[in-house]
Amino acid sequence: MKKVWRIRRGMQWFRGLQQLPYFWRTARRLDRDGFDQRHGTDTSRLMRTRAAAGYLVNRYETAGTDAIERAIGGVGVDLSRFTFLDLGCGKGKPLLLAAGHPFRCLIGVDISAPCLAIARRNVERCGLGGRIELVHTDVTEYEAPAGPLFIYLFNPFPARILGLVLDRLVARLVREREPIAIVYMNPEHADVIDRSGCFRCVSDLPGEASPYERTLVYVSTDPCGTAGH
Repeated sequence: MKKVWRIRRGMQWFRGLQQLPYFWRTARRLDRDGFDQRHGTDTSRLMRTRAAAGYLVNRYETAGTDAIERAIGGVGVDLSRFTFLDLGCGKGKPLLLAAGHPFRCLIGVDISAPCLAIARRNVERCGLGGRIELVHTDVTEYEAPAGPLFIYLFNPFPARILGLVLDRLVARLVREREPIAIVYMNPEHADVIDRSGCFRCVSDLPGEASPYERTLVYVSTDPCGTAGH
């Protein structure tokens, strides 16, 4: 048993070593962005995240300010009708930027308590405590508020979890017929959304600063719903 444990630890160490160049390049790119320097926040530092049960979930990372703003502006809907919902919100940078737009309300959901603790500090540092709601829960159990949804994703889940999230969204579309827009950055599992049959890709934004910032923009379609302007 000890031998198996040592082998697993060795494999984890090796995979971590392989990822060091990526971590270094990402940290440099986000430092050049200057968001944290301007606002006194902590959003750029990458970190491993764990659920309350202790198991690893997706690595936390974020995108540059320009990429997030371009993604928000790429949907082409009346934002004042929509709730901005960041699933797997991490430290909350997209929420902080979305607060500069006329969304009806802004909500971040994450399973990682350490990430949400940092997000809360960031929100307070920016004076947005009364505008942004942060929810600590499993996204597969989260019930979004009624009304049109603008969902932001930065590759937060493996395909299986994204599939469960999509199942809930499709059921919601059939039940309520309120429009849903999805901004999916670093879209590793876009096929999960495509297979749902209820979302149409209306834009494919290239990652200008990094290929990881490539963004697909989806809107709900009939018979599930209609993304209204």
